[in-house]
Amino acid sequence: MKKAILIAFATIASVTGLHAQEKFVTDARLELQEKNPVKAKEYIEKAILDPTTKNEAKTWLIRADVYFALQNNPAAKDPLAYREAAASLENVIRIRADYEKETVTKNLQVCAYLFFNDGIVAYNVKNFPGTIDLMKKTIAIHDIENGRRYAGNLSFDTVAAQARLVEANSAYFSNHYEDALPLLLQLKTSPVARTPAVYTLLADIYTKQKNDAASIASIQEGRIAYPDDATLRNLELNYYIRSGKEEEMIKKLEAALATDPNNKELLYALAAGYNTSAFPASGVRPANFSEYVSKAEINYQKALQLAPDNTDYHYNLGALYYNQASEINKQINLITGNTPADLKKYEVLKAQRDAMFTKALPDLEKTYHLYQLKQSSLSTEDHDTYQSTMIALKEIYVRLNKMDKANEMKKNIESFR
Repeated sequence: MKKAILIAFATIASVTGLHAQEKFVTDARLELQEKNPVKAKEYIEKAILDPTTKNEAKTWLIRADVYFALQNNPAAKDPLAYREAAASLENVIRIRADYEKETVTKNLQVCAYLFFNDGIVAYNVKNFPGTIDLMKKTIAIHDIENGRRYAGNLSFDTVAAQARLVEANSAYFSNHYEDALPLLLQLKTSPVARTPAVYTLLADIYTKQKNDAASIASIQEGRIAYPDDATLRNLELNYYIRSGKEEEMIKKLEAALATDPNNKELLYALAAGYNTSAFPASGVRPANFSEYVSKAEINYQKALQLAPDNTDYHYNLGALYYNQASEINKQINLITGNTPADLKKYEVLKAQRDAMFTKALPDLEKTYHLYQLKQSSLSTEDHDTYQSTMIALKEIYVRLNKMDKANEMKKNIESFR
């Protein structure tokens, strides 16, 4: 009889202990109802430490509610409380995947969006390691249960794809190319997050890895997907130039223009190809220099007919004339004699040079005025081109004896720097 009483007492004691611990969960919930999340936190933290309640899905769901309340409570001053809420909701799923499934799913998605937003803040201040961690959390939530929980959730699919893109960019800019590469390869198949930059970064990583075949393959794949993207076009042009394959590049562009003759980007690219062929990096003038220059001029002019206010088109056409003038000037500088023949040669060359400078003037002045209109919002590349334009104009004004304009441009250059 005594033994039975002892057993019954032990059972009562155990139940009493269980109720005591359940009380922490109940008290936490009551404090939440009273809008006192700080006090609720004290109770729920006790509940998750006790063996009798720490493995209950309900405990963790209430803990998530507590931390959401802290997140939204100005007095708590805890803008990162959602991260504990997310961890709590993940525990709910781990313990019992079907428990309050709709609420858990909805609230966990909110956490994922908050991770994403904080990741963007980190990215904007170039905290790339922090960005990567936060974007990984966004993706991990999206992919929970092997992606089944959020299957068909298109808005969340979009956020997760964008998170992967930001993570890839962060890894790239941190020089962690081995981490960026697989992410970028995934993004190529994303209908949401695939951008021209995906191919640009892939090409650059492959170039750094000295894998030129993969680099040009990425560029060409990007060109097919985004035929009008200027960066990819220039990368392709530069590849052919570095490889000494200008003729192959020109053939591709001419073939493309045969089916799309009014494509200003293709016309500009073809003009640039002829321009580069006329003025190779070696500095050695090709035998068909005049033909290349003429074709470059024709195609720049065609592009300008389609886009008369394009700064790049004006600048490069002006530079084409300016560079020819500079070539003639080199010949002038080689004249060291003072004979009538030397003087005659000088006068002939000077007239040719000044005529070419005169041809360059309208396009360079147009470039200058177009840049003036957007001077406050120039990119780094535009900044350099704007400065080069002013330097070229100053020299032309000096050569053509327009000293008032030369002095004005000199002042503009000094103030611009």
